[in-house]
Amino acid sequence: MSLISIIIPTYKPEDYLLDCLESLDKQDIDNFSFNVFLVLNGSDLTYKDKLEIWIKRYSFNCQLIFIQESGVSNARNTALDLIQDGFVCFLDDDDIISSNYISSLLEVSSKNNIGV
Repeated sequence: MSLISIIIPTYKPEDYLLDCLESLDKQDIDNFSFNVFLVLNGSDLTYKDKLEIWIKRYSFNCQLIFIQESGVSNARNTALDLIQDGFVCFLDDDDIISSNYISSLLEVSSKNNIGV
């Protein structure tokens, strides 16, 4: 079980997504402590092929999901349906997070409280 699931919706991703994924790969916690759900929404399949190549560069667990419906909400809800337990964190595909972002969220989270 991972402690946290990271949901990243994307539509026609460009190189900025690589910066986002790179920042996830540099987290100060074990890469098995989080799962990434990268949801490609509303784009054509050429972007899916591109993303499949990109995510192989990183050591964290990443599940690529393709949905035909566009929209951030559709993408997030699709990923939420797949998550079994733990915490959820939403990122945008152009976010770059600090190396202690996930560990800081987990540090202030508990059964009764969640970090923001």
